[in-house]
Amino acid sequence: LLQRLAGEASVSSNDPFWNQLLALPFHLPLSREDQQVLEEATEVVAHELLQNQQKSGNFTSLVRVFLLRAAELKESASWSNDLFLWQTCNALFVLRTCLKDFIETCADEANVVHLFHPPRTADGVEHGNLLDAFLCALLEVVVDVPLSDATYQ
Repeated sequence: LLQRLAGEASVSSNDPFWNQLLALPFHLPLSREDQQVLEEATEVVAHELLQNQQKSGNFTSLVRVFLLRAAELKESASWSNDLFLWQTCNALFVLRTCLKDFIETCADEANVVHLFHPPRTADGVEHGNLLDAFLCALLEVVVDVPLSDATYQ
């Protein structure tokens, strides 16, 4: 699944692939050693994703998936929908892991910011910058989602 994410083939934000990827049992790093192991294990995938982003737009699709889930997260948290919360947490984890690698390996932060600009569609129209929407959704998740055992991570 990670190879498909990083590959050249485009995965739209409504593809069932995202449910499969985000349902995986990711183990969040709890120590510096765990973080180093994670970085070493995902380094190649993150580099491929960065290289293929202009063609595939898969990072942008992942951001869109997170935005869709974040919009529904407050309601889901009140229902204690653990699967939905888990998948949203996993989306944030994958985004964080990728962005950390992108920022560390890109020579200029502008190279990372371009990841939030979706590729032009077939009609040549660019559909906006997702960075502002991503940052707002991230802030809303941190501030508005009620704290509980299910939402802590």
